[in-house]
Amino acid sequence: FCTLLSGILLLWGTYAFLGQSTPRWWTVAAIVVAGWIAIAIPSQLSFQAQAFPAYTFYGIVYVWTGIILLQSDIIKGYGKRVTGWAFVIWGLHEMNYPFLKPVEWFAPWGYFFAAMLEFVVAIGFLLIYFQKMRHELTGSVQKFRSVIAQSKDGIFLADKQGIIVEWNRGQERITGIPRIEAIGQLLWDVQAGLVPKEMRSPEGRKRFQSDADKFL
Repeated sequence: FCTLLSGILLLWGTYAFLGQSTPRWWTVAAIVVAGWIAIAIPSQLSFQAQAFPAYTFYGIVYVWTGIILLQSDIIKGYGKRVTGWAFVIWGLHEMNYPFLKPVEWFAPWGYFFAAMLEFVVAIGFLLIYFQKMRHELTGSVQKFRSVIAQSKDGIFLADKQGIIVEWNRGQERITGIPRIEAIGQLLWDVQAGLVPKEMRSPEGRKRFQSDADKFL
């Protein structure tokens, strides 16, 4: 019963991670298998007869989890391929458990193989998570820059070193400095360049730098 429950929870978590709802027929299948186990154990059927339905269901769950990960358009990168194929192989391995468990010499290798697949899946999910977060962050940055670019107000962005990384059209109109010339320049150098030539001085540039440092 724990095997069935863990399989359903795995499916539910995977579908939730992908923003989808778990199909009801999985729950129905789990109930049917649970009913078989409830009958097989009191009837004292063989181990294979008791375990085969449960581990077949468990293996199919793993294989299906791998397939929906591989087919997902939400997840990008090599993380989903590593995790997806590891789940598929792990599922096939789980299905042979009722037949290979009695083989004593193979049991340690079977557990070792399952542990390795579990480790690969764990690493794969970490890769999926970080790649998903990176994709979402990149999308947010692009939207933010799009808003800045379309704004009629003069807006510029500078990094912690004072290097200008964004200079919108409004700022171009106000200062007369094209974006291509401003990007990559030090903020205080651009500010100092806006001062009339006869009023420029090293002290003025330092003052601009000092003022900018307060906000960087």
